Amino acid sequence: MAEGLPYFDQRENESAENRKAPIYDHPVFREISLSNGKINKMKKDEVKKILKERGLDTRGVKEVLQKRLKNHIKKEKLAQAKLEQKKIMNEVHFYCVIDFEGTCEENNPDDYIHEIIEFPAVLLNAVTLEKVSEFHEYCKPQDKPELSQFCQNLTGVTQEIVDNADTFSGVLDNFHQWLRDHKLGSEYKFAVVTDGPYDMKRFFSGQCQLCSIPIPKYARKWINLRKLYRNFYKVLNGTLEDMVNNLGMKFEGRPHCGMDDARNIARILRKMVQDGCEIKFNEKKHRPTLFDKAFAYRCSSEISMLNVTLDRSFSPKQERNVLMEVFNQTAGHNWRNNTHWGNDSVPHCSWHGIECHNTNSSVIGITLINNNLVGTLPRSLWKLRNLQILCIGTNANLSGSLDEILSSNMTTLHTLYLAFNKLSGGIPGETLAKMKSLKIIQLCCQLRKGFYGEIPKDIGNLTQLQVLGFGGSRLKGSIPKSISKLKKLWFLDLKSATSLSGGFANLVNLSSLQYMHLSMAGLNGTLPDEFGLYYPAMVECILSGNRFTGSIPATLGNMTHLQYLNLARNSFSGKIPESIGSVSSPHIIDLSGNNLSSFEDGIKFNDLEVLLLAGNKNLTHSFDSLLDAMESTRKSLRILNISECNFYGIITSKLWKFENLISVDLRKNNLTGTLPWAFQILYFLHDLDVSTNKLSGQIPGNYADLPSLKVLDVSKNPSMRMNEEHEILPKYMTADFASLILFDKFKCPNARLNNNTRVILDPSYYFYRLCFCDRGYYGFGKTCLPCMEGGTCNVEKRPSQDMTIKKGYWPSSRDQNVTHLVDCSQALGTNPQVSTPCNPLGTCRCWIDTDHSPSTVCNKSCFCRTGSKGRFCSLCEHGYYKQGIICYACPQANTSVYIPAALAILTIILMTLAFYLYEKKRFFSTLLVFTQIIILALLAIFHIIPAWLLELNAIALFIGLAERGKAARGILKISVYYLQTLDALISCNNFWPPQVLKIQRYISYVFNFHFSGLVCTFPHLFTPLGEFAILILLPVICILCIWLYFALVCLVGGVLNVYNLQERRLRLRNTCLQLSIVSLNLTYFPIVKKTALVLAPCAKDNNYYYLREAPWIECGGPVHTMLQVLGWLSLVFYVIGVPFGVFLPLLRHNKVGSRHELPQQDQESLDSWLGSIYLPYKKDFRSSFEIIFLLRRMLIAFALSLINRASSFQTIAVCFVLLVALCFQLLFKPYIDSYQKFPLENTAEALVLLTLHFSFMNVRYAAQNPDSSTPIVWMVVAVNVVLFCGMVISMIVLLGRRSHVVRSSTMEVHLRAVDEDDSTLPPPEFSSSCLLDDGTYND
Repeated sequence: MAEGLPYFDQRENESAENRKAPIYDHPVFREISLSNGKINKMKKDEVKKILKERGLDTRGVKEVLQKRLKNHIKKEKLAQAKLEQKKIMNEVHFYCVIDFEGTCEENNPDDYIHEIIEFPAVLLNAVTLEKVSEFHEYCKPQDKPELSQFCQNLTGVTQEIVDNADTFSGVLDNFHQWLRDHKLGSEYKFAVVTDGPYDMKRFFSGQCQLCSIPIPKYARKWINLRKLYRNFYKVLNGTLEDMVNNLGMKFEGRPHCGMDDARNIARILRKMVQDGCEIKFNEKKHRPTLFDKAFAYRCSSEISMLNVTLDRSFSPKQERNVLMEVFNQTAGHNWRNNTHWGNDSVPHCSWHGIECHNTNSSVIGITLINNNLVGTLPRSLWKLRNLQILCIGTNANLSGSLDEILSSNMTTLHTLYLAFNKLSGGIPGETLAKMKSLKIIQLCCQLRKGFYGEIPKDIGNLTQLQVLGFGGSRLKGSIPKSISKLKKLWFLDLKSATSLSGGFANLVNLSSLQYMHLSMAGLNGTLPDEFGLYYPAMVECILSGNRFTGSIPATLGNMTHLQYLNLARNSFSGKIPESIGSVSSPHIIDLSGNNLSSFEDGIKFNDLEVLLLAGNKNLTHSFDSLLDAMESTRKSLRILNISECNFYGIITSKLWKFENLISVDLRKNNLTGTLPWAFQILYFLHDLDVSTNKLSGQIPGNYADLPSLKVLDVSKNPSMRMNEEHEILPKYMTADFASLILFDKFKCPNARLNNNTRVILDPSYYFYRLCFCDRGYYGFGKTCLPCMEGGTCNVEKRPSQDMTIKKGYWPSSRDQNVTHLVDCSQALGTNPQVSTPCNPLGTCRCWIDTDHSPSTVCNKSCFCRTGSKGRFCSLCEHGYYKQGIICYACPQANTSVYIPAALAILTIILMTLAFYLYEKKRFFSTLLVFTQIIILALLAIFHIIPAWLLELNAIALFIGLAERGKAARGILKISVYYLQTLDALISCNNFWPPQVLKIQRYISYVFNFHFSGLVCTFPHLFTPLGEFAILILLPVICILCIWLYFALVCLVGGVLNVYNLQERRLRLRNTCLQLSIVSLNLTYFPIVKKTALVLAPCAKDNNYYYLREAPWIECGGPVHTMLQVLGWLSLVFYVIGVPFGVFLPLLRHNKVGSRHELPQQDQESLDSWLGSIYLPYKKDFRSSFEIIFLLRRMLIAFALSLINRASSFQTIAVCFVLLVALCFQLLFKPYIDSYQKFPLENTAEALVLLTLHFSFMNVRYAAQNPDSSTPIVWMVVAVNVVLFCGMVISMIVLLGRRSHVVRSSTMEVHLRAVDEDDSTLPPPEFSSSCLLDDGTYND
C-alpha cells in the first residue's frame, strides 16, 4: 500500500466570489429567457438547422441539441451586454475516470457483498480533455473466489483471469503508484469521475472495509457524471449506452467491460464540457470511521483476526466432526453451496464458508450466508475453541435458540451474525456477557416470533463491542446502565422492540455512536437539551414511532455528519429549531406525525434531499416562507411532504426553482390561489399532490410538458373547476376511464394529461359531466337512480346510462315523471308467461332529464305494440280492434262498397226464402242457410266482405233457428252456452295459435255480441261507455223492433181488412213474445260478464285509480260514473231481473209444470211463445231448470270478470261451477232427448261441461308451464274442434229431418205418456223417427 501518498484534500466550500450570482435583473436575462422559451418549442430539425448555421455539433437527441443551442446563445448575449461571467477556474488539473466491475449473481440478495474484479482508470487532462494515460488491472476476489457464470457472461471476466490476478490490496498499491507517477495528489490536483454513486460509495468503500484498508481521501469526494448529465441535459439518462447515444455518438467496445465503460464515460465527459457543462464535485462520503451501515448488516472477514494463542483442546479431526454435525443437522445436501463439504479427500479448511488459521487447521470462521440451511445448529459448536467468526444468517428455515448455539467458553468469538433466520427463545444474558471478545452482535430480524427477554444487564462488559443488533426482538425492561461502557459502539439497533421503557439516560455517553436505530422501541420521556452534543459522529438518528414528548433539542445542529434524522410519529411539540437546518448536509429529515407548531425565525435548510413534515396538524406557517427557507436546497431537494399540516398562502412559482424535485405532497393544508404556471420544467418530478386545500382555477396547460410526472392530485379543492361554458376538459387533458372515483351510485373518471400523467380530481372539476352510473342504476352525471323493478341497467354506458324496460312492462308516470314500471300481465290480469302489448320488443329506454328538475322520461315510440296505446297499452288506435288484451288491425275489404251491399240484399233474400221454405223443404232450407253462412265466413276471412255482414247474418240465423228450429232447441241452447263460455276461455289467454284467435274472433262476434266488425267501421261509437250501453240496449232495441213490427203488421192488416185477422194477430203476437224471450236469453251471458267487469273494484297505480277493464279510464271521472250507473242498473234490471223478474214469474204464472192439464189449444198457444225456455226439459224441470241454467252462466261470468285472469282462483271457481253442473247433469239428465236409442241432448250437455272443465284446467297448467304449453294447447284445441263439429252435425241433422205423418190418436197417446210418465221413449209400435213435424213430442 502507498501509505506515503500525499492525498489531495479537495475544497469543501467554494469561495464567496465564485458562488456569487450575476445581476439577474439586467434586461439581457429576460432576452435569454425568451430565447430559451422559443428553443423549447422548436422541433429537432429546426434546432439542428440553427446549430449547423452557427457551426456547432448537430449530433444528439432533441434535449441535448436544445441545451447546446441555449448555452451558445447565452454566451453570445452576455458577451454583447458585456456581462460575460467570470470563467470559473477548474478545481482540478486532471479527471480520473473509473468504472469498477465486481462479483455478482443473477439475483443478488440484499446483503450481497460485491468484490472488485476489474480496476480500470482513464486519466484526462482537465484543460485539453485529452487522454493522458490508462490504468487497468484485474483483482482476485477473497470472499467469493469463484465467479458465477452470470458474472462471467456479463463482464467478460473469466475465472482464469481472476485466478491469475493479484488481490485488491496489491492492485490498489499499483494504482497509487500510477497516481504518483503522474504526480497526482502532490503537484497536480485530480478528481475521480464515475458513472453514478455506487462505484465509490459501495464497491470501492466496501472493498476497502473488506480488506481493512482505510478509505483514501480522494474517495471521500468525487464527481457523479450521471447526475451532472441528467441535470444539465434534462434527459432521463437510462443506461451508459443510452447516454452515449443521446449525445449522437456510438458506444465503443463491450458494455460492462470496465475498461470500455471508463473510456466511454471519458467521451461523455469531454462532450459535456464542450456543450458548456460545469464539471464539479457533487458526491460526498460522510463516513468519519472505518465502517458504514452496510457493514453492520453483512458478515465476512471485515474485522481483522485476533492475534491470540490457539487453543488445541480439540484436534482438527474433532473440529471436522463438529462441522459435519452442522452439515447433517441443517440438511447440507440441499444447501445452495456445499462445495467440498463431507469430501474426505479435501481438507475441511477448503470447504465452502470455512476459514482456518494460517498456521494450522483450527477453524476460526464459519460463513454460511443465504445458503438454505434447514434445521438447527448443533450444541457442539463450543468445541471450535478458536472460532472468531460465526456468520450464519439469512436462512429462513434455520431454527433453534441461542442457548443451544452459544457457550460462555467461546471466548475468541468476535463476530456473531445470526440475523434473518428463524431463531427464537430467550436472550442468554450471562453467556453473552462472558464473551468479551465480541465486536459484532447482529441478531436482528428473526422471522416469526424472534427473541424475547431483556438486554443483558452486563452488556457493558463487552468493551470491544462495535455493533449491537437486537432489532425485531420482543425486548422488555429498560436499557441497562452498563451499556454506557461501550465506548466503541457505533451501531445500535433496537428497532421494533415495542416494550422497552425509559429514555436516553443510559445512552448519553455513547459518543462514538453513528447509527441509532431505535424506531418503535417503546421509549418515552424527552430528549435532553444536549442531545446533539452527545453524538458528534451521528450519521443516522432514527427515533420514530416512540412516545417522546417535549421540544426538539436545538443542539441537533452539532451533529455535523448527520444524514438521516427521523423523529416521526412521536409527540414532539413547539417550534422546529433553527439549528436543524444548519446541519452541513442532511439527506433526510423526517419530523412527521408530531405536534409541532412552527419554525424558529431564521431557519435555513442546507443541501436537503428529503423533508417530511406530514401530520403536524398544528404546524402553522406560510408556504412561501418555507420555500424561502429551503432556497439553498434548490439543487438537492428530491422529496417534500408537508401534508396534513396547516400551511397557508399561495403556491408561488418559487416551487419550480427546485429543479430536481421528484415528489411533492402538499395535501390537507390551507393553501389558496391557483396552481402556478410551470415556468421551468422539472424533469424529474414524478408526483404532485395538492389535494384537500382551497385552491381554485384550472390545471395549467404546461403541466403536460413535465416529462416524468406520473401523478397529479388536485382532488378535494371545491373551487378548482373548468369554465362551465367551455368544453368538458381542455385539449391537453383527456378522461381516464381506467382510473375511476367510486361513489355510492356512480363512478367518475380521473384524467390524464397529454404526457400520460394521471390526474386525480374531483368530478366537480368537469361538473360531473363525465360520470356514469353503476350497474343497477341509470342516469347522467351524479344524478343516478336505482333501476326500477321491470327494468335493466346492466351496461355502464358513458356519459349517460339508460334504463332498458323489460318486455311486458309499461312506464307509469306522474306529472311527466316515470316513477315505476308496471307488469302489464299483472295489471291486465293475464298470466306472466302471456305476451302483452306493452314494450313487445323489450327495447324501450328511459333516461334522466335534467333540464329542469331531474325526472325520468322514456321513449314513447316503443311503449306499446303497434295498434295499442294508453295506460298499459290497453286502448286500441284507430283502425284496430281488440281481441283479449291485444289490438289487431282491422281487416280491409278488397272490394268496393257495392259488393257488400249487393251481398247484404242477397243474403236477406236467401235467409227469408229459407225460413219460408222451412216447413215444406226442411233439409233444403237448412242446407241453404248453413251454406250461406259458410260462404260468408270464407269471404270475411279473406277480407272480401266486412265482418259485420257475417255477424248480422249469423245473429239472424240463430234468432230464426230459435223461432223455427223447435226440434233442435236443446242442442241450440247447449251450443250457445258452450260457445259463449269457450269464447271467454280463449279471450283470457293470448298464447293460442293465430288460427284459433281468428276463429274466436267470429265466435265472439256472434255469441257474445262483441261487434268488432262494427268497431272498425264505427270506432267512436264503441268506447267502453258506448259498448256497454249498446250491449245493454241491444235486447231492448230488439224487443222494440219486434213489437214495432207487430204494430205495423196489425195496422196494415186492419187497413187491408185481411182475412182471419184475429187468428193471424194471435199467432204473430206469440211469435213476437217468443223472439223477445230469445233476445233476453241470448244476451244474458255477455251482459252479465260486462256488468261484472264494470262494477269490479278499481285498480291503483301511482295514486291513480283506473278501471280494470279499461285502464285508460280514471275512476271517479264522468265516464266511470256513467259506467257505474249503467252497471248497477244492469245488475238490478237485467242480471237479477231477467231470471227472477221475468223468466221465473212467467214459468210460475203460466203453470208450465202442469201444462198437460190445459186444453189443447191453450197448450199450443203457450208452447208457441214460451216453449223456448221449458220445452227442451223434462216435466219435473220445466219450471226451474232455465233459472238454474241462467244462474250457472251468471256465476261463470262473475268468476271470469271479478277474479284476476292470472289468478288460479279464477280457474278453481269456474271449474267448481262446471263440476257441480256436470254432477247434476249426470244425476238427473234434465233434457228431453230427440232419439229413443241415443240420449243426444243429455250426452251433449255432459260432454260440453266435461270439455269446458278439461279445457280450463289444462289452459291454466299450460300458462304456468310455458315450456310444455304448446302440446297442451293443441290438445285442448283438438278436443274442442271435435266437440264443435259434433254439435254442428247434430244441429244440422235435427233441423233437416222430415217426420212421418201419424195419426192424431196415436199422437195423443204419446203426448199423454210423455206428460204423465216423463218417459223419453215413444210407444213400442213407433220407430225412433216417429216424431212430430216440429221435432218434439208435440209439447
